[in-house]
Amino acid sequence: MPIYFQGRTEATDSLLTKTTSKQRGDWYFTFTGRDSEFPTLRIMLLRETVTKSQTIKKEKNVWTIRLDFEEKSWGELFERSAKYPLVFECMLNENGDSSRHSLFVLPVFLPAKKEYSIETKNISPRVRKSFDAIQIKTVKKNFGTRLLIRMRET
Repeated sequence: MPIYFQGRTEATDSLLTKTTSKQRGDWYFTFTGRDSEFPTLRIMLLRETVTKSQTIKKEKNVWTIRLDFEEKSWGELFERSAKYPLVFECMLNENGDSSRHSLFVLPVFLPAKKEYSIETKNISPRVRKSFDAIQIKTVKKNFGTRLLIRMRET
């Protein structure tokens, strides 16, 4: 299943400039696995993390990133979170030149737990400059699972 980069709007520009420092480029959120023995190695999970949709919105000082997963993709991401640390990243594509920007390390997803707070030590320095709290919530939907990421501006 292919991924499609999202076009930037005025609203998304503000968030992406804060989290990636890049002024331009279409975007797509994804996840990579990491291995503690090889910290610079990125385990690509594009096939497992294809989403039905991705949206960004802001209300007052809280940004919400909404990722909708079909059941199979969510199940694979859920399983991978227990195998190795997963990093939430933003891929930017500008004129065919893509770059990846790590935002934070995800928690291990558990069946009985629906809400998570990201510890400061797991947030990238670039993101920490603009946001003081990040929370994640999983919501079961008829199409699969919705992952809500809320980031509060400092």
